[in-house]
Amino acid sequence: MGDKRQRHSGRNQQLIIFFGALFLFIYLIHRQNDPESGNRLGVIGKRVVSYVEVSGEVRNPGIYDFHGVVTVYDAIERAGGLTDGLFIDKTVCSERLDSGQWVSAERISGKTGRVVIKKMAPKEFIILSIPIDINTSTREELTAIPGLGPSIAGAIINYREKKGDFSAMEELKAVKGIGKVKYERIKEYVVIN
Repeated sequence: MGDKRQRHSGRNQQLIIFFGALFLFIYLIHRQNDPESGNRLGVIGKRVVSYVEVSGEVRNPGIYDFHGVVTVYDAIERAGGLTDGLFIDKTVCSERLDSGQWVSAERISGKTGRVVIKKMAPKEFIILSIPIDINTSTREELTAIPGLGPSIAGAIINYREKKGDFSAMEELKAVKGIGKVKYERIKEYVVIN
């Protein structure tokens, strides 16, 4: 009788462990794919990383990485906060940032400041492995891509102006100067948003 109880108790423990692990697994998958959770997966097993450059009137200017949603407030706080009691409009603090954006806290007068948001320099996109959107990129941004010079960058822009936005990455092969080989070399550096 005691042997039977031990087997039954051991089986219950195994079931509890199994269902606990299953619940945890489902919870983590749901959380990782929820854009509001701050733990999104871009590719299975890899987190989406956003890079934001912070400069100006902050204590520690630099380029910072974030996982999940990032706001102006998050970026400024990661850079050590504003210097010398500088105040900025609080409505801009909740503005969401995308990977590759540059945020600068600038002093207007006295303790009053403002925040300027722009894109990072094109070479920083490449260094940080941030894909460049071929539907909105400038000639300068496109020439930062290894293997693309000014003439092919111009051809991409001309194609986009004549035919409209690219709807698929493979459409790049139709651009004069981009064949199968060049497409394979550049496709990791570009994206369509």
